[in-house]
Amino acid sequence: MMTSNATLLGVAAMVTATALMPLSDALAKSLVAEFSAEQVSFVRNATHAALLAPVVLLTSGGRAVLAQLTWLQMLRALCFVLMTTCYVAGLRTTPLAEAMATVFAFPCLVLAGSALFLGEQVGPRRWGAALAGFAGVAIVANASFAAAGTGLIWVIAAAVFTAAYMVLTKAATSKGPILVMGLMPALIGSVLLLGPGLASWKPPSFESAGLMIMVGCVAASAHLLIVLAYAKAEASLIAPLAYLQIVSATFLGFMLFGDLPALSAWVGIAIIIASGAFIAFRERKVPTGAAGRR
Repeated sequence: MMTSNATLLGVAAMVTATALMPLSDALAKSLVAEFSAEQVSFVRNATHAALLAPVVLLTSGGRAVLAQLTWLQMLRALCFVLMTTCYVAGLRTTPLAEAMATVFAFPCLVLAGSALFLGEQVGPRRWGAALAGFAGVAIVANASFAAAGTGLIWVIAAAVFTAAYMVLTKAATSKGPILVMGLMPALIGSVLLLGPGLASWKPPSFESAGLMIMVGCVAASAHLLIVLAYAKAEASLIAPLAYLQIVSATFLGFMLFGDLPALSAWVGIAIIIASGAFIAFRERKVPTGAAGRR
């Protein structure tokens, strides 16, 4: 019964996170109409770091944080900064649903990156799913480019940096506590974004400043819920739930901005979801080393 309750808690945490993450993106989208992506991303990362730092210091201590100041973490944080900044920049013109769906091509990119840079064995089925995912992105891009323009290019760049971030995270997972791993990108990212953020700084109104801080608060809350979800339930159950973010993004995009994906874009979104879910399924079903059946 305890296991069942823990699993329900994990599922509830992940479902809540999938609602909060698109909310953070929607708030960021409303802000980049007036402020630079660098400024919004800096406040987002700084708030995220400020919220997580006390939790990490209480649970792991300062030495655990200092131990993670490595070149691997620096590179991981750089990818995190580029991921968040490119995504926020792309949100200026790209509808939430299309942006979220495009970024969710990252499992396909992670698959390729893991094979090329981490030496993981990938079989024809997962390569086929990855190619299908790329085709889905192409369909979404073709359907959305007229409206989104260069914003969609920024979102595609964000997907690439998301994949790089995830590959580096896979390489670093055994090198520190999970919460510390969650703090480092936001902490180092705040330092990296300090210069660009101040260079493009526009004094916000009280309301806008509150929204910027809220973006970071909501994002940090979502990340903590994701950590809780993976701690309480099996990854094979939790990972596919992440795609509910596309549903949340579609709802928020329509309610706040009046955006709905075109029919052809929905086809691409469905392909992206199916390919990502298949890759997650194969990762769970086939043990490492059985590459020929993957």
